[in-house]
Amino acid sequence: MISIQTKSTLILRDLDLINPEKFDVGVTLTTMDENLAKKLEPKASKPDARVQVLEEVTNKKIETWIFLGPIIPFINDDQENIKKIIKVAEKNKSKILYDKLNLKKWVLDSLKQFLEKEKPGLTELLPKILHPHSTYWLEKSKNIETMCKKAGVECKPAFPYV
Repeated sequence: MISIQTKSTLILRDLDLINPEKFDVGVTLTTMDENLAKKLEPKASKPDARVQVLEEVTNKKIETWIFLGPIIPFINDDQENIKKIIKVAEKNKSKILYDKLNLKKWVLDSLKQFLEKEKPGLTELLPKILHPHSTYWLEKSKNIETMCKKAGVECKPAFPYV
């Protein structure tokens, strides 16, 4: 099986080339909030356009999945945002792979200006909050999986932390 992951609607241009028996398609959804999406992913397609990709791919009987990530504390981790993404997965019979923000130094450096503007002081807190064994991440993971289970959506961490 070949997996294609995208944040773009360009995949629709070549949909007739994707064999449902050999491919699956994943769409990254970080948020359903268009304003926040513009700030987080300024060059990516809008969230509604990505949902349309899922719908059209699903209609072609191609297996779909959603990458819910990166999940950033106090930015896109609220219950309502996650619930909206789970509803999209439920509607399209997509599974969800989720992950937290990966805190490599260059990632934090590139997000620092945005984070400080949105939530002053968050940049300094993130290393503790996003530690693999932090209470925050353990609780957030359980919460996501509980919400998925209630909706009948297959859900698992993209990169399980040991």
